[in-house]
Amino acid sequence: MLSSAPADPVVLHADPWLLVIDKPSGLLSQSGRGPALADAVPARLEPAWGPLRLPHRLDRDTSGLLLLARDPETHRSLSMALEARRVRRTYLADVAGWPSSPAGRVEAALAKARHRPPLYRVHPSGRPSRTDWWCLERGDGWCRLRLEPHTGRSHQLRVHLAWLGHPILGDPLYGPARSRGAAGRLRLHAWRLDLVHPRTGEPLSLEAPLPWHGAPPVPLTLQLLSAPQPGRGLGGPQR
Repeated sequence: MLSSAPADPVVLHADPWLLVIDKPSGLLSQSGRGPALADAVPARLEPAWGPLRLPHRLDRDTSGLLLLARDPETHRSLSMALEARRVRRTYLADVAGWPSSPAGRVEAALAKARHRPPLYRVHPSGRPSRTDWWCLERGDGWCRLRLEPHTGRSHQLRVHLAWLGHPILGDPLYGPARSRGAAGRLRLHAWRLDLVHPRTGEPLSLEAPLPWHGAPPVPLTLQLLSAPQPGRGLGGPQR
């Protein structure tokens, strides 16, 4: 049986220079090669909104807020703001296990481990990467984290949390098999964006509602977790 197509993205903000959308899980940010990878955000939106450019992307399985530029100058400005860390991006994620303290930091370099399909890992020769986190809620063998990446590496949040032994629930690449099926989807959501509008200079803040509710459909136990590396639990800042 063929799986159903992802839902359409929802436009949350539109002006002459940019769009901010709520991207559903399962939809590519950018089209890839071949017809199987043609369905993506620009293909869905450009018939109504005209040419669109992506200053950043979300993984296909990640839902939430995505910026789209409507002209080259806005695209350059947004890309520069993202590179300079002037765009604050906040995510929500449900992960396996419980943190031992209310907040912490991960600083671990990331490198590509495989090209097709792309896979990343923590490696000392990789690119410096930093993620800050706060625990919002605890459940039966899982917890909900607020995440703020201070770098924008591919798969950064997913790899950092899996490396700590607390993978994001439903992660098909970095989570153990039993925790993948416990959630029904990757429980990672780009929840909030805060930035200065590149053309008007006005502050712009948006939130996208969490698209899932409550606990995972399958109760978790700590036996589902992969063992964290020594000294690398979620218990405090990682240096």
